[in-house]
Amino acid sequence: MSKDIRAIAQTLVAEVWNARKFDVINEVIDTTYTYHDPNTPDLGKGPEGYKARVAMYTKVFPDLRLSVEDIVTEQDKVVLRWKSSGTHSGELLGIPASGKSTGVFGITTMQFKNSKVTEEWCVWDTLGLLRQIGAVPATTVSSAA
Repeated sequence: MSKDIRAIAQTLVAEVWNARKFDVINEVIDTTYTYHDPNTPDLGKGPEGYKARVAMYTKVFPDLRLSVEDIVTEQDKVVLRWKSSGTHSGELLGIPASGKSTGVFGITTMQFKNSKVTEEWCVWDTLGLLRQIGAVPATTVSSAA
């Protein structure tokens, strides 16, 4: 890798997700970029798909902030354990704005080639988010007698 992939991953969080600098996406996301997340609609490939995903979530959560809790690098991959926080201020996939504060954890694995992200796999606490915004009722666990 000609550039530090760890630094590139941290730049995506700090500059794109937190500072909303969409021009950075063209510098670090490959034209072949593909995103895998069963809980997020397919918004396309390459930098434009990445921009569409950031735009979707930051429209719904205008004060959205991500923090990197852990970061691991191995050869051409970076794994981030992250936390998000934000206020549900816009419609999310048909769910009206609740005005509620949210916070969820997730894990993203990034694949790099030539110092650009070519693919990402993401899992995050979608059910927790849906409960926080009131779209899914909280469950209670009762003990069996």
